[in-house]
Amino acid sequence: MGTMRLIVDDPGQARPMEVGLERLGELLKDRKSRLWLDISDPGEAEVALLRREFGFHELALEDVTKPHERTRCDAYGSYYFVVVYAAEHAGKTFVPRELNLFWGENYFVTIHRRPQAVLAVLDEARRRWEHHEGRKAYGIACLAYTLFESLVDGYFTVQDRVREQMEGIEESILTGTEGTAADLFKLRKELLVCRGCWRRPATSWRRSCGASARSLTGYGRTSRMSRITRFTSSQSSTPIETCSAPRSTSTFSPRSIGSASS
Repeated sequence: MGTMRLIVDDPGQARPMEVGLERLGELLKDRKSRLWLDISDPGEAEVALLRREFGFHELALEDVTKPHERTRCDAYGSYYFVVVYAAEHAGKTFVPRELNLFWGENYFVTIHRRPQAVLAVLDEARRRWEHHEGRKAYGIACLAYTLFESLVDGYFTVQDRVREQMEGIEESILTGTEGTAADLFKLRKELLVCRGCWRRPATSWRRSCGASARSLTGYGRTSRMSRITRFTSSQSSTPIETCSAPRSTSTFSPRSIGSASS
């Protein structure tokens, strides 16, 4: 059975706070409230709640219950359904951990199965969101920004570890250490898995991420925002290139959902 927690940021509150799930329907109707619903280990009851309270499309709800092989972003008129991956590096092995998102005008829904990497991203995103100076001005887009920022920061950590492994393999080749070829092929296999999980599907990302960035205009000139756009807009197909080679400054804006889906 899954667990759910509801976090609300009202204009009159100093900080976002957790409230009872029974208030979800009431708060959704109040466009001034910003809601974050976090769901772990979703089951039939959690999917039924998403259907009843949010009216999400059946195809999107079906996607919530099954694993995916790569990132995606689908526009459903008034909201986005997004699949991204957190970076987890256990020992010498990289493991991508899936995180599903629904992003609407005044709400953000995160869905996962409690992997450590995802929990760390969510905790860091909440900390940054609560203390961000643009929280009130930019609405739910500020939460989306801090989540993607936290997600991409994790990629840089894995990138550094992969670079260390590559340097170790290079040194082993030069010194003639036995078993180097096996290490090289193992690393190549892991990076191919990364490629599938972090590759941006050209059509869906371009339609949604290429929309107008009015809700995040204040972030567009910062180096921190460039990290997010590297993830959402890069044309590269490998995780290292995605983290290190920015190609554009387009952003992901819920205020432009209508134009993105037209």
